[in-house]
Amino acid sequence: MWIGYLAYENALLGSLEQSTGNANDGVQTAATGVVALRKLASQTGASSDVLYRAASVMVSVLPERLRDSRLAVQYAQRLAVRSHHQDPNSLLILAQAYLEDGQVEKAAQAANEGLSHLPQQLPGTSAVRCRVLLEYALKNR
Repeated sequence: MWIGYLAYENALLGSLEQSTGNANDGVQTAATGVVALRKLASQTGASSDVLYRAASVMVSVLPERLRDSRLAVQYAQRLAVRSHHQDPNSLLILAQAYLEDGQVEKAAQAANEGLSHLPQQLPGTSAVRCRVLLEYALKNR
């Protein structure tokens, strides 16, 4: 499990280095993380944590040429199946992967499904992060 965590952190660190400095900074670090996550997530018995991290990276890593929306969708679908489509965070990453892959209607379906598993937001309270991002996925279709 720590290998997946390290790979995820490498991808994030490499992306951060690129966004805050020279465009070439961090590319190798990010690429190393992406390769490791692809290898781990492609295994039949990949953990939910690895699938979540891999799908997340595949839709957000910099440079964009390291992204793979098709794989992100595959990993996110496997993650959603593992949770029996009951986990809003799994459905969030699925909606994000669908959006990145251009599957707008499927993204909306996943976002709505995720929202249906969250408790109602009480007036005057702050929305939880997952709700905000699921609603964002619905608005940006």
